Amino acid sequence: MNDSNPRPSPDPVFSPPRLGLPWRVLVWALIFWSMILTLWLYVYSVRHGGLPCWDEYERCAWAAHIWYDLRHFDSMHFWKHTNAQVVWPFLHSWITGALFVLFEPSLASARLLSLGAHLGIALMILAWFARRGGPWTWAGAVTAWALYTTSPIVVQHAVSMMSEIFGLFLVLAALVTIPSNPNAKWTRWLLPGTLLALIFFYKYNYAFLTVAGLLVNRYALGGYELRGMATRSNLTLFGVPAVLVGLWFIPEFSNKWENLIYFAVNNPAAYMPWGLSSLFYYPQVIPKAYFTVPWMAVAALALVFIGAPLTGRLSLRDPMMAVFLVHFLAAVYHPFKMERFQFIPMGLFFLLTGEAVRALFYQAYSRFPKGANIINGTMIVALVLACVPFQSRFYRQAQVNQQNVYETPIRAVIDRFQSSDRIAFFITHDLASPPAATFYMISSLDRLQRDWHKAVTYWNHLFLFRPGESVRELSMEEQFKILRHELYVTQSNKIVMLESTAPWEIVNFEAVFGGVHEFCKLVPFLEEYKLEYERFFPQARARLRIFVPAK
Repeated sequence: MNDSNPRPSPDPVFSPPRLGLPWRVLVWALIFWSMILTLWLYVYSVRHGGLPCWDEYERCAWAAHIWYDLRHFDSMHFWKHTNAQVVWPFLHSWITGALFVLFEPSLASARLLSLGAHLGIALMILAWFARRGGPWTWAGAVTAWALYTTSPIVVQHAVSMMSEIFGLFLVLAALVTIPSNPNAKWTRWLLPGTLLALIFFYKYNYAFLTVAGLLVNRYALGGYELRGMATRSNLTLFGVPAVLVGLWFIPEFSNKWENLIYFAVNNPAAYMPWGLSSLFYYPQVIPKAYFTVPWMAVAALALVFIGAPLTGRLSLRDPMMAVFLVHFLAAVYHPFKMERFQFIPMGLFFLLTGEAVRALFYQAYSRFPKGANIINGTMIVALVLACVPFQSRFYRQAQVNQQNVYETPIRAVIDRFQSSDRIAFFITHDLASPPAATFYMISSLDRLQRDWHKAVTYWNHLFLFRPGESVRELSMEEQFKILRHELYVTQSNKIVMLESTAPWEIVNFEAVFGGVHEFCKLVPFLEEYKLEYERFFPQARARLRIFVPAK
């Protein structure tokens, strides 16, 4: 197979010029300022804890398993916990578990991955344009950097435990490391190929969509002919992740395949019916979530449309554009919609806006050299100066500012835990959730939920995701039979019920906690158990009850 030369780009190719002293100073100032912004996020948001959602706690729970394994040098449990994760693969838990080892398990430690990714992306934006070369490249870098660092949702995710911001970091890293020369030595394609595999090990959909975008890009570079894709560079770029992912699927294949299918159809109850409301969902939320003021979204979109004809870097022949389009359109088409689902494509869109600004400034510079140089330079400096007051306020306010009162009832359970306990957890609280209980139990007790060496399970979360209707349609005798059977199978000698006193506030309560709620009504009528402890937590809107054997 021989690499075919791509068609000439309408955008002229330049060797990276040496920036003048003022612009070198500006670039270094942006690097330094990015570090200051990250430091502020740590001081004002990360270290103050806050209120995570279910998904964030689930990431913490899996990281706590990895933390235990690393702390105890337990290779058997490490292997099991690496291969058994549902919905997300292992990379997030590996990194966060390692952070727990370094800094102790805490919500602050768990947020360091996102915080580091926030800084890494800001620097990578500057690096992306630095490698592009050409006049006014630095203007595009400043524009993309300004949009990224002033985006409200970016700042919020920089102090969360969610997947989006580190996912964007991995996608950008893969794109930045792709050689600009398609005839580059095949070994130079190993790194982006490996990064594509890491994206898969981080989150399935990010990997599939990124690979799909790159396939579109390589197809365009091959002259829109399949035979044009038969190159050594493509074989390496896509072969490396295929081999690594294939090796990953060999152990416990059926379990991993089930997890992958589960991820693909996850949460169908939240799907939005296709129609105008679905089609216009993102045009409504993106300007408010991703831009400081909504009109900036319109301006950025206009810049991209105007700049596209002036440069070949805003076409499918550019990997950034191809990957952006695939991610964006997939999120628009998918029936499950949330504003954060556009995080990856909008991060890429910021860079595309910078490319458009670079192209427009170059056109002005080529026609009106002296005037354009002064005016355009002034505009870019003014953009930076306008960002600074906003960033100084926004980055120094608490982005995670709710007091986490919901861990208090879980701490009460931990305080009453005995080494002989085998707990049946009945949880109907979304914020003092099952993964939250698992995270705090493992990290506080230094004990796994399931110890495979001893073949002992210390606690089980019973009847989750069982609709209440499926329980209510059974006779009372059948309900008690199922309840007693579960308690017997799990060898539970203690029942812990952590219930929400305001279930109407929980989204999808019936589908997630309905079955647990119904069985909670039966526990006080079990003759084999008696109430040992009861306490209300008004701030958390929770009630904790603990039952122990009557004899």
